[in-house]
Amino acid sequence: MRWIVVITLCAAAGAASWALHPDPPPEDDSSSVKPSKSHAAESLIFAGGIVEGAAPEIVVRAEVPGRIKAVFVKEGSRVEAGQVLAILDSELAELRLREARAALVIAQAERRRLGAPRQSAQKDKNPRSNVKFLAVPRSEAEPAGAIRPVGDRGPVSPATGPRAEQRSTAVAIESELPGASLTGEIHPQPQTASPEDLEIADARINQAEAAVRREVLHVEKHSLRSPMDGIAVRVDARPGEFVDPADPRERWVIVDPSRTRVRAFVEELDAMKVTSGQTALVGAVGRPHQQEVGRVVECAATLRPKTHRHLKPGERIDVRVREVVIELNGNTELLIGLPVEVFIQRKGQ
Repeated sequence: MRWIVVITLCAAAGAASWALHPDPPPEDDSSSVKPSKSHAAESLIFAGGIVEGAAPEIVVRAEVPGRIKAVFVKEGSRVEAGQVLAILDSELAELRLREARAALVIAQAERRRLGAPRQSAQKDKNPRSNVKFLAVPRSEAEPAGAIRPVGDRGPVSPATGPRAEQRSTAVAIESELPGASLTGEIHPQPQTASPEDLEIADARINQAEAAVRREVLHVEKHSLRSPMDGIAVRVDARPGEFVDPADPRERWVIVDPSRTRVRAFVEELDAMKVTSGQTALVGAVGRPHQQEVGRVVECAATLRPKTHRHLKPGERIDVRVREVVIELNGNTELLIGLPVEVFIQRKGQ
């Protein structure tokens, strides 16, 4: 019984002590964190972003319709200015080029023919061939095979030549028909084309040369080349596919990686709080302890539906965003196409 009284008195004393001196509440360790988070939320605007080239991307499109024959680059490949990205089937264009070159050879040969004297003349195609010659019988005073013009029956002496009347007849024949002789031979005479014929021939050569140049350029258009040194950030083409200049798809996209910038997407609640000149911090998930410093250089004048996802907890999708371009200070190791987190200081901070 005495023990029961002792236990009861101890319990009563403990209860009285607890009632008079209660335990202090546990310290709230979050008090030092909440102010910093609250301060960060008030001074920084968060936005998802992506690294891109400082120069605008260049879309390489086919200039002529055709079927892709081969593709020589893939996404992420470094390319040089003038490097062939892909080629189209150019068999038909090459055939037209061969025809144009053959036409040029013909035009040049025609011009050479008009500019040079004729090499020979045939009696059956020349008006002079209508002249008739009569072979006289062989006699002692005439050599074998001697001929005389029709109507001249007098003998010709080998020593003294034809008589006066015969010489006058020969002179008349040769003066009327240049190139004719009493022996029946037709001597070639230089024949030059008229200035109009030469001018037409020269014009045909110029026309043929222009046709060859046109077909050469047409063949070259079947090779798609990079317009600059850079990286192929997009390659959406496979051999066998048909491409057309009117195709809206961006099959080959080249970007200059020498300078980079960040395109951020500020959600509509903070869209009006961002202006050019504000400081921004850019960090990547793969480098949590390193941040790049930059400044806002461009703000879109409109909002558009959100398409870029930063995949953070609590991310909202059914919102509109304002595009903001951030120029980084100095060189950076951030890769083009890398998703980043952007923190933009508010006005007056």
